[in-house]
Amino acid sequence: MRNKKKVTAATYYKRCLKIACDMAKERDNYTCQHCGQGRNSGKQMQASHVIPKSKCKHLAVNPVNIKCLCSFCHRWWWHLSPAESGEWFIGKFPKRWAKIKKLKEKHKKEIAGGIPFWRSKWEEMKKQQRHERG
Repeated sequence: MRNKKKVTAATYYKRCLKIACDMAKERDNYTCQHCGQGRNSGKQMQASHVIPKSKCKHLAVNPVNIKCLCSFCHRWWWHLSPAESGEWFIGKFPKRWAKIKKLKEKHKKEIAGGIPFWRSKWEEMKKQQRHERG
């Protein structure tokens, strides 16, 4: 008999991240928010975080903090020109930027982690994703 692989907090975090990325790409209609090209143009679309995952794990799984970029804009513009790209985001999405800042402050105050938090977050996101898809 095979042993089941132990489900860890990291597993649930990765599941949440995948759902959040999918939700953000769907919201942006699989179109690069910088250059405007879509996946129909043959470009690969990627989920790009405004606030990096390493800076705030809780915000990393929130679709508000994720935008859809083509692979070229993600690699050669967003990551190589952080000051310019940050100003662009704030100018193009001022309401989202305000919400991201508010959420970041809120998460600084929260102390959560481990399996119970990430599992409940994953379950919540699955429900939300099902609801949005109809």
